[in-house]
Amino acid sequence: MFKKVKRRTQGRRNFDDSVTMIQGPVEETILREYPDRISFYKLPPLTEITLDEFETYAIDRLKILIEINNLQSQGTKYSDLVKLMTERLKVLVPMHPLNTIEPELLLEERRKDHYSHFILRLAFCRSEELRRKFVSSETFLFKLRYSQLTKLERQQFINKLEFVWAEVSENEKNTLRKELIATHYNDVAQGLKQGTLSGSSEYNQRKLLDEREVWRCLQNEKISKLPWDDVPDLVSQRKVVLHKGYAYVPEFLQMNLLANEFSKFLESQLLETLKLLPGLDEDERLIPILDNLSKGYVSSEFQAFDESVENDSEINAMNVKQFEKYFPACGHRLMEGLEEHHHLRFTARQQLTMFLKGIGLGPSEALKFWQMMFTNGPGTMTVDKFNKEYKYNFRHSYGLEGARINYKPWGCSMIMSKPKPTKQEYHGCPYRDLNTDKLTSLLRKMGMSDDANMQKVVELSDAREYQGACTKVFEVLNAKNIQANMTKGLNVMETPITHPNDYFNRGLLYETRLKDH
Repeated sequence: MFKKVKRRTQGRRNFDDSVTMIQGPVEETILREYPDRISFYKLPPLTEITLDEFETYAIDRLKILIEINNLQSQGTKYSDLVKLMTERLKVLVPMHPLNTIEPELLLEERRKDHYSHFILRLAFCRSEELRRKFVSSETFLFKLRYSQLTKLERQQFINKLEFVWAEVSENEKNTLRKELIATHYNDVAQGLKQGTLSGSSEYNQRKLLDEREVWRCLQNEKISKLPWDDVPDLVSQRKVVLHKGYAYVPEFLQMNLLANEFSKFLESQLLETLKLLPGLDEDERLIPILDNLSKGYVSSEFQAFDESVENDSEINAMNVKQFEKYFPACGHRLMEGLEEHHHLRFTARQQLTMFLKGIGLGPSEALKFWQMMFTNGPGTMTVDKFNKEYKYNFRHSYGLEGARINYKPWGCSMIMSKPKPTKQEYHGCPYRDLNTDKLTSLLRKMGMSDDANMQKVVELSDAREYQGACTKVFEVLNAKNIQANMTKGLNVMETPITHPNDYFNRGLLYETRLKDH
């Protein structure tokens, strides 16, 4: 699949004088093909891999990107995000330095990283939304890996890229001396404390940093000058001096420059990859895999968060209400509408049917439940009307009629893809569809009472971080059980909620297994 692009090796720097490595055939391959722990992925892989490797490599990297995307949506602090993803990378897509593990293992690591990136390009070039998410998550991964490089590794990597960044002259530095000192005072102070910048050895003994010391450090730093809109992150954080439409970026902030270049390059490459997709249609083995990968990234397609855990809810038509405390907000909203009207419109019926199916309500009990809810109460329909107009659809949802398809519970992406609910409709995502008053009212009914937590949920909803809002609600309502599980040394998932049935399963598990320990 990758042989359509010729490898360009002329002018590529394969070896570096500073690299010391005992060289055999494997080591030579590493230094020629993968000399660095970080990459712009400019050259696609050419050698063949098995279909199993193709899928495994892609899925492992996809897990990383989904977690990055979900944690960012949840509003996770950057420092916590770095810690969490550093550990996950060690398991799924590790990248050891040279000479730290066996050469064969090192080559396999870098080969997997290389292939997995290009495979996911094929999967995620197909739409603007997929490209945006892919670029965002891959850029975070790039920045994380760059931060883990040694100073020598960073310089070697940058030298190979041959970027043309205009270096500011000493005269221009002097002209902007006052602005540079004011802007970078805290950066320099932190760098001196951490030892990443060189300065007076007496600094740690002083409470305040002399401006002359700041200036000496800045004079030793290369400062690049480039259009301000090339570094929007630095500009928005007021981390750089702006002058006549240019941003002045010291060397110690160059990670942002690299990340910006990486993002722009990857965006352009995804559009180029999109042009090549029609050529893959002939390979029927790859298309289903790529389709599943791209769908998984948009929806974080539901899988049991711990495959060793089976749902032990023993739910039936008569006790659904008892399990409602484990329902996410969308489940509560659907039950609220059903109990009020003794009826739900089609989309809401489908959403709730699939959710109840996912938590263990079998087909016969489901029919009893829906018949009971539709036929009991003032103004409700007769049992005969229920059997004639609704029974078939419920059986169809369980794969007992029609094409007998075993439909899966709806994930967040499926729910969000449906039209927004109108008056007297209850389907959808409450964090997206309800105004602040109705949302906080629903949260109070679910058991939330702390105004600060509810405000955080509202803010996440307003920012369209709907899964982050759902995860926050779960953490608040299950705080005691989560803490009790951790105290007993039991596993507690740190990943965000990405599916209504995942919300239910976690809440039920955290409570019921405490009884067994």
